Amino acid sequence: MKLLFSLFICSTLSLSAVAQSKLSAYSLNYLQSYKNQAAENTVGISDRQNYKAIRTVDVNGRATVLAFVTVGTSLPDFDRYQAEVVSEFNDILIVRIPVDNILPLSNNAGVKKISIERPLKVKNNLTRELSLVDKVHATLDHAGNAIKGKDVVVGVIDCGIDYNHIAFKDADGNSRVKRVINGTKKISSASQIASLTTDYTSEDHGTHVASTAAGSYMGNDYYGMAPEADLVLCGLTNFSDAALIDACKYIIDYAKSEGKPCAINMSLGHNSGPHDGSDEFNQLLEELAEEGVIFSIASGNEGDMQLYLNKQFSAEEGNDSIKTVLANYYNSDGGYYEENSFEIWNFNGQVPEIEFYVINKQTNKVLLTSERISMNEGETSKNWMMSYSDNYGAFKGYYSSNYYGSPEISVSMVKDGIYGAVNIIVNGSPKISSRYYIAMGIFAPDGTEIHAWGADSYSEFRQNGSTEFTAVKY
Repeated sequence: MKLLFSLFICSTLSLSAVAQSKLSAYSLNYLQSYKNQAAENTVGISDRQNYKAIRTVDVNGRATVLAFVTVGTSLPDFDRYQAEVVSEFNDILIVRIPVDNILPLSNNAGVKKISIERPLKVKNNLTRELSLVDKVHATLDHAGNAIKGKDVVVGVIDCGIDYNHIAFKDADGNSRVKRVINGTKKISSASQIASLTTDYTSEDHGTHVASTAAGSYMGNDYYGMAPEADLVLCGLTNFSDAALIDACKYIIDYAKSEGKPCAINMSLGHNSGPHDGSDEFNQLLEELAEEGVIFSIASGNEGDMQLYLNKQFSAEEGNDSIKTVLANYYNSDGGYYEENSFEIWNFNGQVPEIEFYVINKQTNKVLLTSERISMNEGETSKNWMMSYSDNYGAFKGYYSSNYYGSPEISVSMVKDGIYGAVNIIVNGSPKISSRYYIAMGIFAPDGTEIHAWGADSYSEFRQNGSTEFTAVKY
């Protein structure tokens, strides 16, 4: 026994010494555990699938794993180690290799480091638990039934919905989908619903969302919040605020006809509008949100982006303007920046003036300035456009040569006759070359406050290293 224990200690020390320079800590730990299991010889290799890394068994019965192998200038002969290079990324390779050949490969002079694959876990299996829904499911109603959405309508407005997915069937295999909007067509016939596939073959976002909300498949631990609810699934081809309101009303009307409450999910949205609840979309949601109706709307995926700009103009402090770089998505294939959209709001009726600049990306110098755009006394609206064909054709020299459309920047100014708010919308398809930035200056009289938002996911206010431009409130 003492001899066996000494041999075990020696083998452990030997393995550790090799790993100090070549094997990651996880790899060392993995190999030691694998070796211990092999020494015990209590289970076959093919059965040892559940220890840490994901193993597969090749045609020769050998346990293999994937590993990250960092190499130097001289590549090892991977065939010598029965290893297959799966993917290459400069000096890091992904290699499938027999577990028993990892230590020999680590001794090769061309190998700098080996990291055996680490298992990942699907994370949304804890959604119900962390949101305390499992406790709700374990609660009984007055009739002694588990609370899992029975006699409730769940509406989902999205796209890429597989209307006949297994997650939308009850325990007997019957569809729980009672109504559908497929594109723009409203469908109530059970037979027509049964014949549907999906509204959008290259998207599955809606299926994921609807399954999270009310999926009923019990073959794993990923069923939804309300697995016994009736479903109204709206796969829209036109994502607009008007289409959403129409879909909401469709869902609510069905729920009312059945005498059931409803919860409506919209995992979509935009950053446009006054953000004070006064636009038509919010007013109509408020009108629809009666007792027995609940709306869930996405808060967005842009929490780390610079989408909001606020400015209090003060002549006394010398702050009569603010300038910001209008950043948007860079199309690396085309070599230009994509279109952007911004909204500027003032709520006391004062109309700001704006102008645009082309900036050298390397020097941050302003190369070209547009005219200053404003509304004249008595005007309630104004449109302005800068494109190839007008007096600002000089901007053409800064457009990407890879773009053959009609680049432009358009501005629409409106003074709202109902609320007195001033809304300025800036839409750009400038296709500006990657060597330049487009920037905007906003000028306003003393006491004016403006709020500005990037109206889509790619439109941001940035500074980009220039002290003349800003993306922050000051």
